[in-house]
Amino acid sequence: MRSYDARRYTLAELEHAALSQGREAYAVPRAPDRTGVLDAFAVALGFPEYYGRNLDALNDCLGEWAAQLSYPSILMWEKAPELDDATASAIAEILTVTEGQTGHLAVVVLD
Repeated sequence: MRSYDARRYTLAELEHAALSQGREAYAVPRAPDRTGVLDAFAVALGFPEYYGRNLDALNDCLGEWAAQLSYPSILMWEKAPELDDATASAIAEILTVTEGQTGHLAVVVLD
């Protein structure tokens, strides 16, 4: 997982760079709290209705989503500065594990 300074880059710039490298790009926009972040992942990645909107459900649905990728892809998450450290750390861990489970996914965090 790579991290980029959100003061220097935008999701749009990173998406453009990913597309120019032949990767499919998925952008998860910033949200100020745990509920908002969990909802942002669900919307951006098209999680199923049964998604439970908690960290365990994020782990499960993100893993299922990544497992079906058959082409080089990049998942970009813009972490809001006001997001609490415990939530941010837990999501970063989930993203790191998910990235390691597939050869088709790179994860980038705008921090």
